[in-house]
Amino acid sequence: MRECREGGIAGLCDGLMAYPSGQAVASSCRSGETYPEGTLTEAELGQLRDWSARFGALAVEMKDPAAADAMTVILTFNGSGYAEPTEADKQAMSLWAQEIYGRLKK
Repeated sequence: MRECREGGIAGLCDGLMAYPSGQAVASSCRSGETYPEGTLTEAELGQLRDWSARFGALAVEMKDPAAADAMTVILTFNGSGYAEPTEADKQAMSLWAQEIYGRLKK
């Protein structure tokens, strides 16, 4: 799974790559800084595997309403399932990625 979050008043540009192996890498595309590589928890890895089994390839762009501090989130996912994720699923995937990013950035 890959998520890139860009925009906001502070000009954020954050990214997360999470792999089925359990590895995760957070980075800032604004500064080019890569934070130490981390490992997904058992719960996080279980959630990623669940999504992978249920959903296939997914590329979603979510934008805040047009404003000077709007955020754009691009979520890319390659699973092996056939179900189409709901909007709630997409939001859950984005929140999941944000939480992991926050943990790795510390």
